[in-house]
Amino acid sequence: MTERERRVIHAPGAFAGALIVLVLLGVLAVPEAHADTGFAWQIALIQSDVGIGGATSIVLDSNGYPRLAYADTDTGRVQYVRWTGESWDANPAPQSGYAYGPVSLALDVKDRPHIAFFDAQAGRIKYANLGDFGWRVLAVDDGLYEGHLSIAIDADGNPHIAYPWDNGRLRHARLQGSTWTMETVDPDSVIARYPSIVIDALGHPNIAYYAKGNLYRAQWIGYRWNIEAVENASNPQFVTLRLDPNGIPKIGYRSSQANELRYVTWNGSAWLRETVDAAGDPGWDARLALDASGEPHFSYYERTEGVLKYARKLGGSWIIHVVDFSRVSGWWSDLAIGTDGRPHFSYYSWGDHSVRYAVGGYALGIRLWPARDLAPTSATLRAELMSLGTAPQAIVAIEWRIAGGEWSRLHETTLTAPGMVVTTVTGLAPKTAYEARALAVVDAAVTHGNTQNFTTPEAPPALSLPVETVAALGGLSAIVVAVAAYFVLQRRRKEKK
Repeated sequence: MTERERRVIHAPGAFAGALIVLVLLGVLAVPEAHADTGFAWQIALIQSDVGIGGATSIVLDSNGYPRLAYADTDTGRVQYVRWTGESWDANPAPQSGYAYGPVSLALDVKDRPHIAFFDAQAGRIKYANLGDFGWRVLAVDDGLYEGHLSIAIDADGNPHIAYPWDNGRLRHARLQGSTWTMETVDPDSVIARYPSIVIDALGHPNIAYYAKGNLYRAQWIGYRWNIEAVENASNPQFVTLRLDPNGIPKIGYRSSQANELRYVTWNGSAWLRETVDAAGDPGWDARLALDASGEPHFSYYERTEGVLKYARKLGGSWIIHVVDFSRVSGWWSDLAIGTDGRPHFSYYSWGDHSVRYAVGGYALGIRLWPARDLAPTSATLRAELMSLGTAPQAIVAIEWRIAGGEWSRLHETTLTAPGMVVTTVTGLAPKTAYEARALAVVDAAVTHGNTQNFTTPEAPPALSLPVETVAALGGLSAIVVAVAAYFVLQRRRKEKK
């Protein structure tokens, strides 16, 4: 079974796309970091009805605005989209073969984009950057699209790309001027996958990657590559390497052997491992990002529920939230953390075949999940208080009505932390369309969340039998009871002998 088949049973094909522009909400007051006040998730459609070939990539520019890149399989082009502060602006890279698979985006000190991608027509790794005179696209080396790739920019503005060569060996390429210098990093790697590259304070590249079922880190030490095994027999996927402000390496990945999302960090003498999430089938397309303090944050797809999840470490514990619960959303995610601590996500949704952007807000946030356990006369409704903002508590309630009718409120609960309120509404009519919504009340101010629509199923037909049939069944039952009694009596007589 392929990686795609393992994630979803039915994967639709590619679709023609159109850019959709949505205005983002402003930044509000930042709550204190010692408590989990949650985030009010804001989600925007970047491109709808589109197929993409692999991982999206997101970075934040010097203004804290998001920039995204991904391979559009409908056109075979690399799409590059940025938020201007007022709207989304799309500026795709020129056509160069057929872009397919994951892309990797980085910005230099002047906020100019540098993108690594795979040309499926030529079977080559390519590089695109946008300068003062427009885009330029250069061929780098032969490569394998399914092995992933990663780009980083050094202090001189030179791009470094890590990728598996066409024979599966891990390679490193560096551009100076218009000349690429390529070298094999690990000649023993079979087959290298999921490389993630960063540049350390000395200007040296560091790469974390999968090879031979193990997790490795390769570090250039000035004259050769130093390669160490971080963890053996973990079968790592979706590897991300980051360096904290002190230069300490931290790695996130999904262990396909243990079926869990993991985080490892170097303590000066050994690698320490933590399990971030082991519930369901977590860690698909996992990406690690560090905040300004060096604390870890993850984005990933959880396959059992089919949702985009976000994990962060707070007070020594991992706090996990669902970002987007719409159907099969969260594929090919990437994550960046703003200087204000807000997480920014890029990802793909199979439900409507769209590229999406999400950001965590600090305002009060309330939402209603889709109704479940639908019966002809009842339904279970779930209201989630995503964020308290700066409020110490909120009253959470659920309202429902026949579509277009008057709202009825039920189940008011006071919450002092983000959480879920679950209730079952009864007395509904079969085969009827309803609407429901969640609300939060703080100091008499009411905040309404989204509206969910659901329809109760038709009631099953009542069992109706003629009187003579019922009488016959009654007689038959009496015979069955008599026969059973006879056999019980015979067994007891045998036991007494």
